[in-house]
Amino acid sequence: MRLLMVVIACCVSMTVSYAQETEQREWSTNSGHKTEAVAIKLEDDIVHFKKINGSVVKLQMALLTKSDQDFLTNHFGKEENVDAVTTEVKGSGIAQAVGLPLPMGKISGPIQHKGSNYFVYLPKTLKTGRDAPLLFYTHSGGAKKPKLIEVLTDAADLLGWVMAISVESRNKGTKNGMHVTNCLEHIFETLPVDEDRIHYTGNSGGAARAFLNTKLKKAYGVMPNVGYIPFGTEPSSKVAYVLGGGKDYNRYASAIAASKFGKFGFHRMSPGGHGNNSPAEFYMDGMIWMHCQYMKAKNPTRAEKADFEASMINWLNELKETNSKRTYSTACILRDVYKISGSNATLNDAIISELSADKNNILYHEGIIDIDELSEKTLQIPGGSKYGHFCKEAAKYAEKLKSKYSSIKEINDVLDAIISKT
Repeated sequence: MRLLMVVIACCVSMTVSYAQETEQREWSTNSGHKTEAVAIKLEDDIVHFKKINGSVVKLQMALLTKSDQDFLTNHFGKEENVDAVTTEVKGSGIAQAVGLPLPMGKISGPIQHKGSNYFVYLPKTLKTGRDAPLLFYTHSGGAKKPKLIEVLTDAADLLGWVMAISVESRNKGTKNGMHVTNCLEHIFETLPVDEDRIHYTGNSGGAARAFLNTKLKKAYGVMPNVGYIPFGTEPSSKVAYVLGGGKDYNRYASAIAASKFGKFGFHRMSPGGHGNNSPAEFYMDGMIWMHCQYMKAKNPTRAEKADFEASMINWLNELKETNSKRTYSTACILRDVYKISGSNATLNDAIISELSADKNNILYHEGIIDIDELSEKTLQIPGGSKYGHFCKEAAKYAEKLKSKYSSIKEINDVLDAIISKT
């Protein structure tokens, strides 16, 4: 059963129960996590716990078992202003967009413009009067069918992104730039897309094309998969979330591509080799990461921030029932990259606090970061694609990390791939 979140409306004055702190005891969440702590106070249905090591964490009372909730209510007393509570985070209240030339929540196409074709998906979450970010995909073999963006529709709905994929652009094409330009021109003419928030993605040669596309129309972000920056190209993009396989013969070129962007570049690796091997959730994680980077840097309207935070917090509370590791990691991205603040930061911190009771959740997030650092320190080997190549320095680094992440299969599988030949 989904855990309900208890959220206090921002307009209501704070209510605090100041009874004496409880004795140290074991507390349990509905999802089965346990921790030893003292409850210091109950504030707007957020319990402040002091752990054995002296750290103070906050947790929504609704996430605890009923017996623990009853204990806290009896100890601190019932809080007032109960009418101010709701069961989900509310966004801006701005209405869903209407009157668009294509349906929302459905892939349309192929759409033709000047001899070029593309498929496009409009998310269900488009808002009236608000232009959306765009994710534009180029595949190394073209795209006669839209299956490559079909698996990303959940991500598009979560973040409110329009997605499109070129039919003609491919490795062997001679007019790839023209086809991309034609597709983008028609998208900008007909759909509510923010031209300052273009993101390019693709696989292999399509990923290289993604970097080239930034020279046709400047991007905010690039998310290449098992790709590389073509020789002589200086990408015109602010951030890059580079996907790649640990055994991929382009792993060194991918590492170089990520490092090109400094602190605004990240190398997310999967265990596989070459091909479109990165799972859909990695693409989604990349979209979230790039969205967080933009929201932090550009400081958008209060309404857009409210919608983004509500969408993410509600989604995380659903996700944690099936994937606590990814939930914890994403909540940390909201905290550390986006710098979420205010009442929603309290709710996000509550998710982190609850899931940090399981050390494996923490290790999963740290492992993703450590692999990016491994890439930065050991995989930047020039020379392009390298088949059957073994990197002694990277393997030595990965072996050291394996002892730390022995209990985390998702991380260990990537480390094993890095130790292997390409």
